[in-house]
Amino acid sequence: MKRQILGVFATLAVVLMLSSADRAFATPCAKLSLSATPTTVKPAGTITISASITNCSTSPQLVKLDYTVTGPLNSKYMGDLFITLQPGQTRSATFTHTVPDNIPPGTYTLTVNAYSGGILVATAQAKVTVTLF
Repeated sequence: MKRQILGVFATLAVVLMLSSADRAFATPCAKLSLSATPTTVKPAGTITISASITNCSTSPQLVKLDYTVTGPLNSKYMGDLFITLQPGQTRSATFTHTVPDNIPPGTYTLTVNAYSGGILVATAQAKVTVTLF
């Protein structure tokens, strides 16, 4: 009787491990898009940045988005944020940004990297050129 109970528990444990393994080992996947308009702007001008991320995995994902803005004179600004996405879910954001009036002219690159489970799953970039005239 004791062996039968242990056998039932062992079978149940294997079934639970296998069913949770399908969820735990779903391949991380995301699609990421990023754009900035206009692509050329004067200091004190306004740009619109649009971004979208879609979970193309079969399980929910906690996604870390790292963003970096690099520009002339080795300038760099970095940050990150975390979002949770259900399978197939898309989240989008659009916002405007006023370019500082004292910013050096040149090309600025906005790069966004999406990580899920510590794995890089998507990258997107947008470039904006700041001109004096």
